[in-house]
Amino acid sequence: MHKKGQSKYWLFGIIILFLVVGVMAAEGEGISKKISSLSNETESFIKSFAEKDISAGEINSIEQIDLQNPPEEVKLGDKIADTNIAIYEVNYTQENENKNLFVVTYSSEKFEVPLELKPANAIEYLSFGETLETSGSVYLKTNTGVRSSAEKGYVMMDAGSVTGISTNIEAVSGEGRINVIVYVNGEDVGLRNLIYVDSAGIKKDYDKQSKDVIKFQPGDVISVYVETQGGVSWKDAINLVKIELD
Repeated sequence: MHKKGQSKYWLFGIIILFLVVGVMAAEGEGISKKISSLSNETESFIKSFAEKDISAGEINSIEQIDLQNPPEEVKLGDKIADTNIAIYEVNYTQENENKNLFVVTYSSEKFEVPLELKPANAIEYLSFGETLETSGSVYLKTNTGVRSSAEKGYVMMDAGSVTGISTNIEAVSGEGRINVIVYVNGEDVGLRNLIYVDSAGIKKDYDKQSKDVIKFQPGDVISVYVETQGGVSWKDAINLVKIELD
């Protein structure tokens, strides 16, 4: 109980965990405070929550992020003036893969939610590719090495949207066009990379789409098809399809 004349702040943790595959780079000076600059109390507090999902030996670093320049995965809305909010990024390694989670804390004499925390859209990237030289049209392989098709591909477990595609591909010979097309359940959904080829060499392209335009549902299959026009021969295709879950 709070006593008269005594000013004591209690730390309340509002925990929001975002699991993010890959390492996120923070640009600019002063954006993050490394674990070495955190107090022992703060470090222990953050670890006590993080260790519910990961072990202490898997933690690589803990950083306090700048509320005025938060990472893409954390959306705080417009009301961000409350200085009692602190967000910590915990970087850790599991099964040789770097991941992040975020711990959001709030401290005050009286616990109140200071603002509406908007959940971030979960963003994932589906990897496709091909190393063999080909002069025709073909579905790309998944990152398991299995060639996709109208029925084979990544099966979605949640609803969401396809919001981007990027391609890096080597033109070997010939002239013409290369279309790299996203298929959902064997249908062209209208999102593609169009690459014009007039000489041999590395070609690249990327295209984005707004969320909620190209929707998919649990159980839908996403694959990528390369369609050539003209006498183009190509190899070493590296392709990513960006999806955002609802």
